[in-house]
Amino acid sequence: MEIVCSTDNNYVMPTGVMMCSLCENNRDEQVRFHVLNSDLTDGSKAALERVAKGYGQEIVFHQMRDSDLADFPIGREGQSLHISSLATYYRLYLGECLPESIKKVIYLDGDVIVRGSLREMWDTDIAGYAIAGAPDTGNNGVEHYNRLLYPQPLGYFNAGVLLINLDYWRKNNVKEDFLRVAQEHPERLRCHDQDILNYVFRTCKKRLDAKFNFQTDYLFEHRYLSLSYDIIAEIDAALDNPVIIHYVVGPKPWQRDCIHPYRAEFLKYRAKTQWADMALLPGDSLKVRLKHGLIKILVDMGFFKRENLVAYKFRKDAVLV
Repeated sequence: MEIVCSTDNNYVMPTGVMMCSLCENNRDEQVRFHVLNSDLTDGSKAALERVAKGYGQEIVFHQMRDSDLADFPIGREGQSLHISSLATYYRLYLGECLPESIKKVIYLDGDVIVRGSLREMWDTDIAGYAIAGAPDTGNNGVEHYNRLLYPQPLGYFNAGVLLINLDYWRKNNVKEDFLRVAQEHPERLRCHDQDILNYVFRTCKKRLDAKFNFQTDYLFEHRYLSLSYDIIAEIDAALDNPVIIHYVVGPKPWQRDCIHPYRAEFLKYRAKTQWADMALLPGDSLKVRLKHGLIKILVDMGFFKRENLVAYKFRKDAVLV
């Protein structure tokens, strides 16, 4: 299995924990990690090597140049400001930076935990498709499709977990499409590279089962009611046993004020790494902390019904670990 991740020195620990969780639950697989980076120190590389090689797996570092990404926006006026690093765009260069012998890859963000085998996902047939991804509920409103100028029925995927057909990327020279969209429509790219991928591949993508990218928004039933019923059924089926958990919004599980129901999963795998004794980090801004604190208070007071706020209602044993 060819596994790709992008990171910088600030995200080494979460990336290492993600790698640990993948190796723990895929012990019968031969895995090769490809780490896209531009400035990792020798110490950061050694830390990630220790994780991979501790499980007998291979790791390769690919040096990226931020100068090649000058045309891609970061938090420009009118856009989301949560992306402050060019590292998020590295995945757009996968067709060029990886050897042509590698035909497909699984891409994983650093804020995910792998809880089971990835064999089913890896074996997914994506012949004729550029990419496969799970629906992103946070960007499924009609206003997002109006912004990107394509029809809502085509759907919008989350780019934190992807199965990528590099053969397709190379044959169709998609990097030129990425650059063109970034240069011609920077004001429309509020979700940066995720918007670029969704626009360019709007008609040539395949849907991954929700269990392979179980996002925080999936825990809130009222947040995904706009999705089709078959996707909702997938989410409900994956609720108790997702294969990949994606801590995509809110405080991260390595922060003190995280109230994610699956926070304990992250801490379980971190305990198996060299970061086991690392103190929890400060949380997000006061505004974000107040928002999530209010959510918990309203849940405890019974203002949300179980069917409207699924996980926080009946998974209290996993809250505030």
